[in-house]
Amino acid sequence: MKTLCFALLALCASAGCRDPGPPPPASIFVITLDAASALYFGTYGDPHGATPHIDRFASEAVVFDHAYSQSSTTVASTASLLTGVRGTTHLMTGYTMLPPQFTTLPQRLAKLGFRTRAFVANPFAGAHKLGFARGYAEMVEVYGLPELEGKRERDGAGLETVSFPQDLNEQLFARLPEMQRERAAGSPLFTYLHFLQPHKPYDPPEPYLRAYGEEPGTWNGLHLTFMGANKKGHATPETIARVEARYRANLRFVDEGIGALLEQLRKVGMYDDSLIVLLADHGDAFFGHKQFGHNTTLYDDMVRIPLMMKFPARDDVEPARIAALVETVDVAPTLLAYAGAPIPPELEGESLLPLIRGEAKALAHPEVVMATQLRDVHAIRDGDFKFILRVPGGEEELYDLRSDPDEQRNLVAAQPERASALRTRLAPFVRADAEAISPDNRLRDDPRMNELLEKLGYLDDRPKK
Repeated sequence: MKTLCFALLALCASAGCRDPGPPPPASIFVITLDAASALYFGTYGDPHGATPHIDRFASEAVVFDHAYSQSSTTVASTASLLTGVRGTTHLMTGYTMLPPQFTTLPQRLAKLGFRTRAFVANPFAGAHKLGFARGYAEMVEVYGLPELEGKRERDGAGLETVSFPQDLNEQLFARLPEMQRERAAGSPLFTYLHFLQPHKPYDPPEPYLRAYGEEPGTWNGLHLTFMGANKKGHATPETIARVEARYRANLRFVDEGIGALLEQLRKVGMYDDSLIVLLADHGDAFFGHKQFGHNTTLYDDMVRIPLMMKFPARDDVEPARIAALVETVDVAPTLLAYAGAPIPPELEGESLLPLIRGEAKALAHPEVVMATQLRDVHAIRDGDFKFILRVPGGEEELYDLRSDPDEQRNLVAAQPERASALRTRLAPFVRADAEAISPDNRLRDDPRMNELLEKLGYLDDRPKK
């Protein structure tokens, strides 16, 4: 692979030709899909055709086959993405603000001369009140735009769906001319886009539902059925088939939006010139462990995510599949290293560039470490094995994901030495003190934000004060 974009250009062969110096940094787009489990993407093996545009993108990108979120909920995983530190370090929950001692990726890139923007369709991924707007020259909270709520009411979609993919795209597309001017003037761009879908409600427009055998206008009743099955701890095969069908329909809906976004970047000449990262904040579960949704466990259905990176054409990075274990906290150091900046020692992830360049087969610290946002469940995966610890209580689980990818056979009793070794390696990361948060960092009660969260079905999931 040729050197990445910050290597010096070769000197001109002709005598007297001036060295043009290094090219300006490439622009960076980070695209996050909310609650998008890797298990439902075509590029990760799903045969149901929910992600054709993303699959095409993946064919031009470096795809990480075993990428993990730091948590199974938006606020904690987004904080890790933005800061490069784990949830047991930043301690973010649904009732806290990002502590001021943590510097965000957009803050660091802004200091390097990047023009920074964010377009966010989930309050838990971008609200100013959470501290996630730090470092952005512009933050568009798409979920809160009043004109969209009125539009959704008129469209009959109901207030439960706060924004659609085209709403976020429209906000970005309106700013592309200005972004092109900034790029022409030599400013690199950092743009973060957080789409709400495929997060519930799994109620996309009619054509997407019908493509998967579902009817429009039935979400509220189905949601009650799904939640009822969740509380009982089991669901019928028919219930599981229906919820998966609606989930795939919603994923196909956002895939169409991603396709439109990438095509627009091609039209304005920004696709080939940009590093584009696509990932998810976490996944969703459909009763595989008697759980529906996310935010409660660390099984793969909730924490294994897509992660793919398409590099600028000038970098000559060939599409590839990388099998090494990677995690959300690796994204920030990767982008900083790509931008030519040193990686701050406080970051807990590693740059993925050595893997991408073929200089390494695994990271220096190859394990991935995760925790739920209340830190009542912790997990570590190393190689094919995942060890899960529940606190308090001390219940333990050990799974061989090569032979048991659905995590159904607990091997703690059968392999006590392996369980003990992973327990020891996990121990330094365990922090179960959910209340060990400075009063100054507690999120003040906000009726407007509570209203938005309730529409997303989040309010009952927020940790109690």
